[in-house]
Amino acid sequence: MRALDPLFMQGSDPKTDAFLFFAFQDTPANNDRANKDTYSCQVIISWPYRAGFLGREEPTEVPSDSNERLTLMNTIADSWASPFREAVLDVAQGTLVQAIRLEDWPPAIGRWTNFDGRATLIGDAAHAMTMCK
Repeated sequence: MRALDPLFMQGSDPKTDAFLFFAFQDTPANNDRANKDTYSCQVIISWPYRAGFLGREEPTEVPSDSNERLTLMNTIADSWASPFREAVLDVAQGTLVQAIRLEDWPPAIGRWTNFDGRATLIGDAAHAMTMCK
């Protein structure tokens, strides 16, 4: 993964519309672990909340159990190309997998103002951002 980008990367699967975010959080040069040859990484997978995803009749909910979340991540990433597939499938069983829930909150009609053209929100300022842990 470091050969692709030393910090982070993101991409989507055109077949399923699933999304991957991968980031290095800690490297061997910057950690105090006993095993210096280790990396700490963040892997986020999101998917469209709609019927038909993964061939399922109902939209796919986030499982409540960490192991079930990892199983779902593996199912989603199973058909991906290397090294993205392995970035997910190589996550060890028992790893804490947390859910991050984001939703869109469109403003009520008439509530969004640009103050007569003096202020406009665009890009990251105009949408929710996932938090890093």
